[in-house]
Amino acid sequence: MRHSILNGSHRKPLKGHTKGKEVAGNKVLKASLQTPMVASLKTVLSVIQQVQTGVRAPLSTAEIIKLTGSNPADVRKVHSAVSKNGITIMPSSDADLAHGIIRIKGTYARFKHFSPGLVLNEYRDKKGNKVIAREGELSVEAGLPISGFFGLDRREVAHTHYRLRKGKGKGKARPRTIPTGLTSRGLATLQGWKVEEMDTYVRVTAYITLGGDNVKIGNDLKTTAKKEGIKAAAFSRVSTDGSANGKYTDDATVENTLDLHAQALLNPNGAVVALAAGNTDDDFAGAAEFAVTFKGVTINGKVIKLEVVTISWGMAESGNTADSLQRWARIGLSSQLAGIDFIAATGDNGPNDSTDAATPDAPSSVPWIGGAAGVGINAPAGTITDIHTWNDTASGGGETGYGISATFPPMAEEARLNLPVSATTGKAGHSASVFADLAAPDSGPTLLYNNQEIQVGGTSHSAPFQGAKAAYLKTKFGFSSFLALAYASGEKMVDQITTADDSAPYPATTDALYNVMTGFGVLDYDKSNAVAATAQKKAA
Repeated sequence: MRHSILNGSHRKPLKGHTKGKEVAGNKVLKASLQTPMVASLKTVLSVIQQVQTGVRAPLSTAEIIKLTGSNPADVRKVHSAVSKNGITIMPSSDADLAHGIIRIKGTYARFKHFSPGLVLNEYRDKKGNKVIAREGELSVEAGLPISGFFGLDRREVAHTHYRLRKGKGKGKARPRTIPTGLTSRGLATLQGWKVEEMDTYVRVTAYITLGGDNVKIGNDLKTTAKKEGIKAAAFSRVSTDGSANGKYTDDATVENTLDLHAQALLNPNGAVVALAAGNTDDDFAGAAEFAVTFKGVTINGKVIKLEVVTISWGMAESGNTADSLQRWARIGLSSQLAGIDFIAATGDNGPNDSTDAATPDAPSSVPWIGGAAGVGINAPAGTITDIHTWNDTASGGGETGYGISATFPPMAEEARLNLPVSATTGKAGHSASVFADLAAPDSGPTLLYNNQEIQVGGTSHSAPFQGAKAAYLKTKFGFSSFLALAYASGEKMVDQITTADDSAPYPATTDALYNVMTGFGVLDYDKSNAVAATAQKKAA
């Protein structure tokens, strides 16, 4: 039987680990195969436009399956090939069906028979922790309709994007740029957002988390909400892959607290859902797929569906496999069909994202997943006097991520933005940033964590902070796509940066329609409401 290399499956060597023995042949493994989308991209984009413009309502899960799911004939072919190699086909969820995912289970020996040339080894990090990983490409039976093969490699694929505010050294207090003790709710008020008016619109938002505690942090939310004089939003953890809740002392718990507070403190009468998954390419994307088909949360006897899902985790686009990026592109499409906006952090390590060349952070670099960039402000007396890009690498405070994709071409909606080409490839590409918000640690919110108040920044705050604002606008004005509104009128919804940044390779100016570094700018309450109200009238 002839086999061929699966395009897009190349996996780079695992850095920082020691390669050990090959996995035992009788070890049972799980994996996911993805088949091509049943509808053409042209058809899907046409339906998305109908949903975004209000011509038709957001699609049901059954309707999404018919567009972004699998061709039944393709599924039969894959099932047959999997079964004859002694591998078990696992039950499919609605999320799987909506994204063409076929979940399978078998021994390593059986997987080697299904994919000749497959080699999985155990690797150890410096702390002795073991992980299974592979290098190079995967092969499958020639002619099989498989566009992606995930899950056998169990390495971590995403990092948190938060930064703690730290002093300049022993005995040297760092100057305050904003009043002390402001939570995300206080920061929104500082920016001019009328939080009491926002409270009257009940909405449901979610964040994806790949580790840490997502149960006990609800108690910290209650304490903070009480201090703010508001209710604590309903909060729940949903495991999308069966993973257990992490430890409160895990590093990722600070990340989760930042996500939760940024959403919940601007939505005290609504609900926030933590969509928890393992930190692998298969589990991470699976959590996003789960969100697209999530049925919602019951509040006061009414089921309310998700408006926005935020992601504060990511990794350089160049570090992802090509088939994984295309899986995320499918999620971007399905989310818009469902009337859900994904907003993802662009990273905290500048345009190179801890690599040796300019690359945006994924999944913020994926079309229809809005990238949240970072800025800082000066407001020592309680009035904002300056909005500047977050670029604090000299003192170790990080820098907003941003960039032009080397994988995805510009969206049609970006044609008017006069985007530069990629500094790495020299070719046109999709730009990650849509809007920016508070991310510089000196401008970040105060969190209650481990019985202490800490000030935290990062694009991990920008993403959920923007998500809370976007969900409010969507609920108030009844439109399905925040991102569609952004691409159409983003420059009319914002306050632009007031201090230019000449950092290479994509400098930002104070008078641009759009900057790669900061997107359209920082969402303004009055301007955003005015643009949304105008769009509502046109759609009526």
